[in-house]
Amino acid sequence: MNNRRQLQLLQDSNQILEKIAICCLELARFSISIFDDGFKSARGDSEVAIGSALSGAFSAVAIGYLNLKSSEGAAISLSTLNKFGNLEKEARDLDDALHHRISILREHAEKSNASSLINLEDIIAEASIETKYSDDEIQKIARILQSKIWDRRSEFLKEVNDPHQLHVLEPARVFTNAGYEFIKADDLGYVSEYNTSFKVAGELDRKNKRVSISERFSLPVQKFTAAHELGHAILHRHQVQFRDRPLQGEHDNQNRGRAEYEADRFAVYFLMPEKLVKAAMLEGFGVSEFRLNDESAFKLGFTDLAKAYQQLNTKRDLSRVLAATTQFAQKPRKSLAELFGVSKLTMAIRLEELELVELSN
Repeated sequence: MNNRRQLQLLQDSNQILEKIAICCLELARFSISIFDDGFKSARGDSEVAIGSALSGAFSAVAIGYLNLKSSEGAAISLSTLNKFGNLEKEARDLDDALHHRISILREHAEKSNASSLINLEDIIAEASIETKYSDDEIQKIARILQSKIWDRRSEFLKEVNDPHQLHVLEPARVFTNAGYEFIKADDLGYVSEYNTSFKVAGELDRKNKRVSISERFSLPVQKFTAAHELGHAILHRHQVQFRDRPLQGEHDNQNRGRAEYEADRFAVYFLMPEKLVKAAMLEGFGVSEFRLNDESAFKLGFTDLAKAYQQLNTKRDLSRVLAATTQFAQKPRKSLAELFGVSKLTMAIRLEELELVELSN
């Protein structure tokens, strides 16, 4: 084969290699855009596509360089060499971009695993092996969990703008951090209790470490139900699965069994700790224990104490108002119910339990 024919074949080969490299780099750029903006769970597939495309581009460029070694400095070969040089640079830039993205994923994975906030097994170990817990024991266990969370609150709240830092008491975050799968479900079916059927609001599957909360109920009910399931997970280690009706913390537990009562109490103590409720009362109303009198009635928006008593016949009436009010002394404020993420009734009951409300002077 003469030199001219050989040079022509090398040129034809390099044109094919150049087109291969260009196509591979285009595929790599497209795969990076999918990696950045596409379905997050498919990032592994995108990374494989990027790596494979870049491998093809580098291979084409390398073979092109080998071909050019025997081209004896022809002008067209020098032009092709520059093209391959530019393609190699682009491939290296894309390779750097890929490794940058992988390093970010690695950092997130390392940080996530290194900063595991709590281990429910540690909390369970603190719980009694008895089948019944007193309210004091349940409150103590809730405080142990709160303390473990509070010690790492800066990590727990890093993406949440919450000046009161009450998002540390979010059951969904606790479950997720403890390795449970936390699912918001459209429908969980029905549960029967004492010849009555209720829509299921929450399920705990301890064996498969899965919690499901029905979205058919209000957010406060969802949150309290999730905290109730957290109570089951910690207090009732011998039972694998629970299916619960909608819960708000009302005192209707006497007909639902001891375990349900205990899980409810855990939810109350976990979501509305005494110290934080009193602090919120002091911040919102200027007192930690609210008494209805001429001054406080006026600040609540009543023209006088007599008008207040016309609408507030019982302590529950007053506690409901305090749980729901968004304005006091003509100043706007977040309601206690919204602040703690519970229903107005749940908040009202908690204020009464803590003896923070008094209807008469």
